[in-house]
Amino acid sequence: MQDLTFAPEPLQSQGRTLTENVFKQIQTAIVLGQIPAGSKISEPELARTYGIS
Repeated sequence: MQDLTFAPEPLQSQGRTLTENVFKQIQTAIVLGQIPAGSKISEPELARTYGIS
């Protein structure tokens, strides 16, 4: 399982829902190589990383 060691940007609404914001941040992290494509990450780990439940 991939350990999320990067620091995500603060979640800002920009007219989007929290779900859309988190999706965009994960997508960006994959594109930038912060989360390697195809890596397995857990929901609890994502929740901790992004401060959501």
